[in-house]
Amino acid sequence: MIIWLSVLGLILDIIGVILLAKPLLKSKENIENISSYITINTGAILGKDYERLINKNLVDSLTKDNKIAKFGINILVTGFTLQILGILL
Repeated sequence: MIIWLSVLGLILDIIGVILLAKPLLKSKENIENISSYITINTGAILGKDYERLINKNLVDSLTKDNKIAKFGINILVTGFTLQILGILL
């Protein structure tokens, strides 16, 4: 019974890690949307009333955070999985 409680605890740890990291995991399109802003009337000469500008530094920062979060999740899930296997085997 204690073994199964340990396994259940580790499974909940895996779920918790994924839920905590979820806000950091973003698609490339989502990162660009978050990092952009619209200026009104700057493109009037080109025949449009707005222009969408992207903050390149913010895109780079969010992309780096995304890669680190994915790596961290993989390490934690692997570690927890190895602990589960160690308990069960």
